[in-house]
Parts: sequence; C-alpha cells; structure tokens
Amino acid sequence: MLRSAKVELDDLHFRGFIENLPVLFYVVDPTPPYSPLYVSPAFKRFGYPIEMWTSDPDVWLHVMHPEDREWVFNQTNASTRSGEEVDYEWRIVDASGLVHWVRDRGCLIRNEAGEVICREGVMLDITQRKNAVDALERSETSFRQLGEGIFHQVWTAEPSGKLDYVNRRTLDYFMRSMDDMIGDNWQGVIHPDDLDECLRRWAYSIRTGEFYETEFRLRRHDGVYRWFRACANAGHDSKGNIIKWYGTNTDIDDQRESEARLNYYAKHDSLTDLPNRIEFMSHLRAAIDRAANHPSMRFAVLFLDLDRFKVINDSLGHVVGDKLLKSIAERLKNQVRPGDVVARLGGDEFTILLNRTGAVEDVEHVADRLQEALSSPFEIEGNDVVTSASIGIIVSDDIMRQPEDFLRDADAAMYRAKESGKARYEIFSDEMHVRNVGILKLENDLRRAVEAKEFEAYYQPIVRFDTTEITEFEALIRWHHPERGLVTPKDFIGMAEETGLIIPIGNWVIEEACKQLAAWQMRCEAILSISVNLSAKQLLHPSLPRTIEKVTNENRLRPGQLRLEVTESTVMENRERSLSVFNELISQGVLFSSDDFGTGYSSLSYLQTFPFERLKIDRSFVENIEDNDRSKAIVRSIIAFGENLKIGIVAEGIETEGQLEILRSFGCNYGQGYYFSRPAKATEIETYLPEGPLLDGNTVASIDSLMPTIELPLVQ
Repeated sequence: MLRSAKVELDDLHFRGFIENLPVLFYVVDPTPPYSPLYVSPAFKRFGYPIEMWTSDPDVWLHVMHPEDREWVFNQTNASTRSGEEVDYEWRIVDASGLVHWVRDRGCLIRNEAGEVICREGVMLDITQRKNAVDALERSETSFRQLGEGIFHQVWTAEPSGKLDYVNRRTLDYFMRSMDDMIGDNWQGVIHPDDLDECLRRWAYSIRTGEFYETEFRLRRHDGVYRWFRACANAGHDSKGNIIKWYGTNTDIDDQRESEARLNYYAKHDSLTDLPNRIEFMSHLRAAIDRAANHPSMRFAVLFLDLDRFKVINDSLGHVVGDKLLKSIAERLKNQVRPGDVVARLGGDEFTILLNRTGAVEDVEHVADRLQEALSSPFEIEGNDVVTSASIGIIVSDDIMRQPEDFLRDADAAMYRAKESGKARYEIFSDEMHVRNVGILKLENDLRRAVEAKEFEAYYQPIVRFDTTEITEFEALIRWHHPERGLVTPKDFIGMAEETGLIIPIGNWVIEEACKQLAAWQMRCEAILSISVNLSAKQLLHPSLPRTIEKVTNENRLRPGQLRLEVTESTVMENRERSLSVFNELISQGVLFSSDDFGTGYSSLSYLQTFPFERLKIDRSFVENIEDNDRSKAIVRSIIAFGENLKIGIVAEGIETEGQLEILRSFGCNYGQGYYFSRPAKATEIETYLPEGPLLDGNTVASIDSLMPTIELPLVQ
C-alpha cells in the first residue's frame, strides 16, 4: 500500500507545481502513527532534513508539541473512523526549539475499489496570525487592568537616570519605603548577575535618549527572584530636551518559564530527561567547530547499546524496562564531567560526548568506568536487574568529519564490540583490525606470562601516623614483559578478568605476598600484616577459601595478618554469594578492607551487610584535599563515619605533607602513598621493617613535627 501511494504521487501531473507552493503539502499512511510517505519541500522551514520526515515512522511524535500530541492523534483517529476531513490547529516545534502554529486540513484518499490508501492534506503556517491575536488579547487585557488599577510596577526617573517615583505595587513587591527605592537604591534589588547589563543599557539610553528595554531578575521581599521586563520612554520638552523618563517593570517569569520548558521538551528525551538526538547533534557540531579552530581541543563520541535489554523488556515488562533506562541514564550522568553530554538516541541506545578529552587512554578510562558503573545490579520493583553495555568509541583527529559521520563510526565500533562478546568497548580507527591483533597478542602474552612466571610482587608500606611505625604493607603485582618492560596492572588486569587468567594470577599474588610476609616476620618481633587486592571473579571462585586456608597454614600466618581488599562493586555483584565467602574467610582469621571507599554506589547500605574491618579512602579524594573543600568534607565525613562504626581508616595516595597534616587533624591514623614510599621490590622495602630505618630522614622529620599537635587513639 505504501508503494502504490508513492507511485501515484510520482505520477501527479502537478507535482512540480505543488513542490513550489509555499503551503505544506503532505501524504501520510492512513493508519497510526500516520508516518509520512511524502512531504513537500516547504517542510524545510522547520529546520529538519526532508529525509527525516519520511524515514522516521514516529516523526510526528518528535516534532509535535507535547501538549498537542494526544489531542491531535485522537482527532485524526476519529476522522479515520468516520471518513470525514480534518481541519484543526496545532503546534510544531522546529529544530531550533521555536514553536510554529499550523492549520492542518486533510482527507482520506481511496482507490478505485474504495479502499483507503493514504491521507493527503495541506498545512498553513499561521504563527504570525496567532501571535497577532495573542498580542491583541494581551493589549485588551492590559487596558482592562489599567481600568482596574495599574498591574505593572510603574516608575519615573530624572534625566540623569535617578528614580524619583515608584508606584504602590512596586513598594508592595519589595516591602520597602519610597525613600528606599528612589535615587540609585533600586540597583540593590536586581540580581547581581544581571546588574551590569542593566546598567549598561540604562546608561546608553540616558546618553542617546533611545527607548530603554531590558530583562532582569528582581528580588522580592521574601528573597525570591522573578524575571521582569523593564521598558522606559523619554519625555521631552518643546526644545527636545529630556525632562523625565517614564518606565514600567512587567513580570515575565511565568512566560520565561513556559518558553524554557517548551524549548527543553524539544531538545530532551521525555523518559530519561537526557538530551535527545537533535540536542546531541547540536553539541557534537559545536565540538567539531571548536576542534577545527583549535586542534588541541580533541573530543570523543561514545555510542552505548545495552546488552540483553530486549530480554529484560520481554520478561519483566515495559514498566521495568523504562525504569531501568531511567536508572541507567542517572548512572551514566554520574560518570562524566559537567562539561560532557550524555544523550538518549532512542530505545536502549545512548551516546556520550566527551569534550576536551586527552589521549585515547583517557577515553578508555571513562569507558571502563562506565562499564563498572553499569555492572552493578539495578533494584527495580523487587527485581535485581543486571545488564551491561557494548560501547563504540571514536576519538577526533585531523580528519574532517560531519556529526553524522562521528555517530556512524561510533555505531560501527559499538557493533564490533557486540560481536566481540558484548559488555565491552571498541575504538574506531582505520587500523581497527591491527588493534584487535594487538589484543589477541596481549592475551597470548598473558597466558605465556603465567607459565613463564614473568610476574613480580611489589610492596608499599602503610604508615601509622602517631608512632611512624610500619608493620603493614600492600602487595601489588607487576608484569615484566620481555618486550614492553614493566607493565602495571591497569594494562592487563582487564584482559586477565575477561580471559579468566585472573584466578591463577590472583592466587600467585596471594601466595607470594604471604610467603614474603612469613619471611619478614622471622626478622621482627612486631606483628606484621599484608593486604592483597581481590577481584570479583576471585572472590566468587569456589576455590578461594581453600586456597587462602592452604597458603596461610603453610606460611604459619596468625589471624589478622592477611587482609583482602575488595571494592564495593565487587561484593555487590553477587551479594549473597559474596557474604557467604566473607563469613567463611573471616572464620579463618582473614580481615576485609573496603578499597576505594566512597567511589561506589552503595557506600552506606553495603556496610550494613558486609563485616569490613577497615575502609580505605580513595586517592581521588586525598589528592584534592588541600584545595577542594568538597573533597575535604568527604574525607572528614568518611573518617567520622569509620569512628562511629568502629572501623579503621586508611588514606591512600598521600603525596604531600599538607595532605598528611590534614588527614591527621581529621583523626585518620593510617596512610600510604608516594610521600612515604613508592611500591618497590621486597628487597628495597625491607629497610622499612621495624628493626631497620623506618623512613628517609625528611619524611620522619615531617611526621615527627606533627606528633605534638594532637594525640589520637588508634581506631580498631
């Protein structure tokens, strides 16, 4: 039916005539959602590509004013049932967010057999007429109000610009006396952000005598700011000299709010409240322009498609599906910077524009963060909903592309990610196949490294502030790659997780750390302890309790000497199983520490369930503690939180004396970081054992200088 309607349209003798008319001519499918089969070129006036009108089945939902949708579709449905013509007025929101009124007249078209094949119609843009009617109505309203009492704030001013009179409505609004408002006193009630522009325009009008008009916010007597439009005309004497200014302030707050709301709806997704495709493409176009003028201002586009969303929608229902989309939108927004843009294209597809990004590695870090954020279960209507996303990434370069090209290439990379196993990301490039070969090589090298024992344990001391004593260490893995040299965990742990190699690698770290601890313990009377990071796959692996028991027994470790560090997302991935493992290991004397505390989504609730003995403050808070009040407040709260729960606190990432001093003043007693020592080999770290020199002289002096300031007990 659609094809026949198109053919008939193509056969019209007057097609050229129709396409040159200023009216909006259309042909639509006769059934909901009344998708356009043809629209005349006049539809370009709304700023959307002509192809969009006929390629998007739901185009009417996107361009129609939200308040008109239900009414228009009901009228059209009724017309379809009755066969009568439609003749109504409704609003279109153009690509820039402006609202247009149209008068729509259409009728059903039947073939020779009497079957309805399409609906044809014309629209007239009646915006100007509507505006004129509205203006006339406003004018009539003003006159009625003048008859009932002046509604506006009315004022007069001297030729110099100083107010010499305001009416009663003005005084009532501000709850001030006449003396408090005349002269230059009126400047004190204008919003500080609007005052400079207001004064600039006022000075220009005073100097030139031209009509004065501006918009600003005025502070009401209760402290609330509302938008007003101020207008003033100059009164002249017979010689043309200004003798008085006559002005009014009109409250336009409701009008501005309505305009802002309409503009917002035109550019945002109604379900998630995120920017829609139109708004995202606008931001992307601006990023392209910035990069063209300043090549250093690189950006990246991430295309996200949820994995298994259709299964969730079909099994749990669309209500749960919609709530999941809203929750995902919130998590995505929480993982990007304020200047970045998260948008929903439609369905389960999201896009992210990372403005002013750095190297590709920085973008990959964001992608990892997004994946981790989405990996935790969503609690929706009593269901633990688990999902993931496949992410395609394209980073801007010297090649000029259109916004559509960036979206297309990011989309292509996303599909590559799905084909590669989902729940991952791919970066688009002309050498994508080379990159995939590199990934395969890394996996092979990692497998060989396990067999060839190319790993080495590094250690970082944990310092007790009040005594400068060092009896604790954190074990960290390093990979001595035969070609790449020393490789840090961030470059291979992800692959280890994906391939399952994290189990043998993780077990090796635990065994090596416990063996080293036992060797050190033979030289010290003080009780030493070691901390080891644990991944989600390690925690949930059935062999973990047996491995821990075997290693601690073989090395004759006492209860409390081995501490396992896990992140919030690790334990929340499978709460019941994680809690069972916790309890089993705690019965063996193993302690647990919450790593990167404060960066997860459940910092409070999960502490009620999991028996952590210690919290480790994430380095992202510590590094900003000297010059960021928010970071300082967060750290203070975490320390107080630990004290109230009788949970120990360790701060990681300490690099300066200022950070150390602030942490101690807050009551934090333990810490680690480059200020004390970088991670080092066991032979280098042995100098920090209690029987040897604790730290270098400068560091000891800096800690000792803090000791007299306050004495705090160790939080256990």
